[in-house]
Amino acid sequence: MIKPVVVTACCLSLVFALPASAGSGTVKWYVSPNFDVSCQISSGGALGTLAYCQSIKAKQSGTLHRNGFVKVCKGSRCLGDPAETAKTLKAGKRAFVGPFECFGQIPNAITCFISKTGKGFATSSSGVRKVTIREAMVL
Repeated sequence: MIKPVVVTACCLSLVFALPASAGSGTVKWYVSPNFDVSCQISSGGALGTLAYCQSIKAKQSGTLHRNGFVKVCKGSRCLGDPAETAKTLKAGKRAFVGPFECFGQIPNAITCFISKTGKGFATSSSGVRKVTIREAMVL
């Protein structure tokens, strides 16, 4: 019998291993300057439309769905390997994929949210926390 932890780890590895050309969506990968935080943002295709970020140090990951639902996972079973082609998202820089916007923050954090609703999460060495970005807030 295969243990659930092994199945979860295999699935996460597949999520990070699929090429950007799988399906008709766009997939982009980002890492923080210290490589502790990594994110995969997809606008469709085989992965669906989601933003997934993980904190290696905190052993947590978060998945943001297009409807604004955020699922936080805690423990080593929640982590996968980031793509070797991931680009560094430095503080003050932004990335846009489908309905998602992600931006780098000091120190070594990445926040992703849905552009229209502001619902999302912030990922840092401390872990993943749900956030709501307000339009009036200067990012």
